[in-house]
Amino acid sequence: MHKYDSKTEGKFMRRNGKRRIAAILAAAVLAAGVAGCGNTQDTTDTQQNTVAAGAESAGADTQDDAESAGTDAQDGAADTAADKNQTAQSVAAEGSTAMGRYMESEIALPEEIRAIYDQQELEDGTLRVLSGGDTTAVWESGDGGASWEKKLVLNELEGLEDKFISAAKFSPDGSICCAFYKLDAEETAQGGVGAAGEDAEAAGGDAESSAEAAGENAEAAGGDAESSADDGVEAAVPGGVEAAGEEGAEAADGGMDTADAADDGIAAGGDAGADMPDCMAKILPDGTLKMIPVKAPFVDSGFGIMIMEMSYMETGKILVNCVGQNQLYLLDDESGEVLATYNEEDEYCFYFKTGGGRIFLFGTDGVTVLDYATGEESAADDAIKETLEDNSSNLEITSSMTYPVIMCSGSREGTLYFANEDGIYRYSAGGSVVEQIADGELNSLGKPSISLCSMAVLSDGSFLLSVLDETEPKLLHFVYDESVPTVPDTELKVYALEDNAEVQQAISMFQTQNPKYYVNLEIGMSGDDAVTASDALRTLNTEIMAGNGPDVLILDGMPMDSYIEKGVLKDISGIYNEILQSDGLQENIAGTWQRDGAVYAIPSRFRVPVLMGDTDTIAQIENLEDLGSVAEQLRAEDDGIESIVEVLSAYWLQKVFYGVYSPTLLADDGTLDTEALTGYLTELNTLFHLNHYTEEEVEHRMVTENDDPYDFSDYVSVEDWAAEKLKLQVISLSSGYNLATVTSVCASMENMDYRLAPVGDKKVFTPAVIVGVSAKSSQTEGAEEFVKFMLSEAAQSINQGGGFPVNKKALDTELFADKLADGQLSEDERSLGSFYSTTMDEETGIISEFSFETVVPEQEVVDRFKELVDSLDTPSLTDAVMEELVQEQAGKCITGEVTVEEAVSSISQKMNLYLAE
Repeated sequence: MHKYDSKTEGKFMRRNGKRRIAAILAAAVLAAGVAGCGNTQDTTDTQQNTVAAGAESAGADTQDDAESAGTDAQDGAADTAADKNQTAQSVAAEGSTAMGRYMESEIALPEEIRAIYDQQELEDGTLRVLSGGDTTAVWESGDGGASWEKKLVLNELEGLEDKFISAAKFSPDGSICCAFYKLDAEETAQGGVGAAGEDAEAAGGDAESSAEAAGENAEAAGGDAESSADDGVEAAVPGGVEAAGEEGAEAADGGMDTADAADDGIAAGGDAGADMPDCMAKILPDGTLKMIPVKAPFVDSGFGIMIMEMSYMETGKILVNCVGQNQLYLLDDESGEVLATYNEEDEYCFYFKTGGGRIFLFGTDGVTVLDYATGEESAADDAIKETLEDNSSNLEITSSMTYPVIMCSGSREGTLYFANEDGIYRYSAGGSVVEQIADGELNSLGKPSISLCSMAVLSDGSFLLSVLDETEPKLLHFVYDESVPTVPDTELKVYALEDNAEVQQAISMFQTQNPKYYVNLEIGMSGDDAVTASDALRTLNTEIMAGNGPDVLILDGMPMDSYIEKGVLKDISGIYNEILQSDGLQENIAGTWQRDGAVYAIPSRFRVPVLMGDTDTIAQIENLEDLGSVAEQLRAEDDGIESIVEVLSAYWLQKVFYGVYSPTLLADDGTLDTEALTGYLTELNTLFHLNHYTEEEVEHRMVTENDDPYDFSDYVSVEDWAAEKLKLQVISLSSGYNLATVTSVCASMENMDYRLAPVGDKKVFTPAVIVGVSAKSSQTEGAEEFVKFMLSEAAQSINQGGGFPVNKKALDTELFADKLADGQLSEDERSLGSFYSTTMDEETGIISEFSFETVVPEQEVVDRFKELVDSLDTPSLTDAVMEELVQEQAGKCITGEVTVEEAVSSISQKMNLYLAE
């Protein structure tokens, strides 16, 4: 992802418009070596390692000889692959088909495994996996992953029974190093930030954990520290918030000036941590557990010493860091002595990675590359630094167990491999070239649902990557296949006005299953420039008329009726009927653009706007005018409450309300209804200004443009509802979890309910990820295959926040059919995630805590929602040009730049010109 397509430069931005710097496609570079695979990895579940019997049976000399011979053999394989790659490039230069590509397969795992923290290949080819879940264990497979045997459970070892293992790694010699602390329930309840879940927000900071899978209730405004649990994949991690933001890290127990043992870059360790409580252990190959007497000056988080990241270096020493500190300490894993200290300048870093004799710090200001031998910043590694910094996603971390970038060393000195959403790369320390050896757009790495855990290079030159796909752990194996074309020989062009995670997910899954296709996603508006919807559509229409347009259109934001009338879209009723017969479709949604038996477009997803509030109050509201009147009445009755209708910002107020009330803005003949528009703008202005905000809050909420990648239209103000700070909220429901949050809030409060957003006699929904095939496509067969896949149960069962699926089987799954089929659920089974926050009063210093549990709704609650979905009959307007015109003036009304009358006049003039085109 995040690349620029030179073939469409100046026309469409590819994905997010990022350009990879110094990255060269090298289709066939076979990596070598597993010794010293130093991928860092945090874990918030318990973690374990098993030791293969006889791993240390050979003497040191024999082991060295074996490693040397193995390295020579592997390097020979790499040289052969490089020759093949050069041949492939030469063939391609001559205009012929180049052959050879890394192909992906999945190694099946035991159901008991719920996370993978590390993996390793032994000299005899045995694969080892360090897993977490109900138990923390080491698994081994002697048949390439066809079968697995559990060898050891760490938390059954004497000394670790009552400990929480926060990090663990396989060592090069087959031992296991783990970090732990004692998890005390009472301390957890009192300890403050981060006790409730996986993804944390910094205390006092503004870094949201906004990923849907991590729990959608990330606080939008203010600076409250918070976190949300992820379907139970991670256990509670008190204090884990420090990993998520700079201010929170600095706040931990007196800040960062704790590296007293180190001076002048790298300093030898001493007795600074002589009285340190037990926090690390080593499990030898024979199963013996030894506590490591750590002497590093770690900071006590309030829950004990919490080591959250560790990585074995090529020397066999282990690099660690502790929550609340930016310094990294190189330890002897036997004596616990501090051998070196890195990052003494206290440069803030979200996470670190190691490989090829280098240490990479990923922080707010970019990537810092340190030379492991000197401890100084390396001036010779600009190529990899620029490549990593070019994709801003590499610098963002929202989980304490997955990372944007993972790394490991190769067998050759100075060689490292890394993977991110863009693919797999090779780099030699001090080199000027970063080679891309597997393109993330042609495999699962480009899927938005994929989060990376760790990686290893196997002895045959293949790669083994552990990932989370949503919450499901997977082990991906990448093997070079010289019989497959380097680049797929059939290109499908897909166009969308804006980047879309659902589309990216479907493309990645489709290409993995159909390697003959290369799906080229073109984005009309990157967000990085001043291109408007009107500009992008004008360019698109020119390309379509010239016969150079896309094969598949993601029609969100496009003038649907105009495209149908002008014959731009192909009839795809065959696909519609096939899915209807096989899986079923939510027909009142999917058939929105059905005309005389033909189907020209299908919304693959949809959102359901609802109104939350007091049961009796919301029953009085039938339209927007009623909503405004009731809101004024509520303000008159209670002048002390902060909000009558929840307003995150002026932008999100009009964004959410446009999705509900846009169908009322057009008259029956398709022209603009100025009377309805006047009422719409008037009520928006009224609702915004009814709320009581401080001067500072007003400035924050006056924002009329979206500067956040997260979609807050489905945001449920859980904490404000619990604190009785608001009376009403309009939400655009997009997922089962979203629905469960609403129903959980309603169930926890007296006389509270939700209903469809009131729009008179209309029952409005928002169609999303609308797919269609261009009538001028040169790849009709492939285009239809892709659209069919987007509507399949497999693609629709993964929700990236785009909306409920129209595929009936996938919709049932989204609405908890699997869970509810089990009958009576236990408390743990009902839990979908926890929300937790602490707030400190700046004047009194008093800390208040809040927690909330989202649970699976009862069957009758789900059935009621399904009835609401069945009743939906009116799509919101999809035309982005019209929305931009209204949005701009609505924002100016709220901020007082123009009057309602002036706004209506401006919109009318521009809208009538547009509609007449």
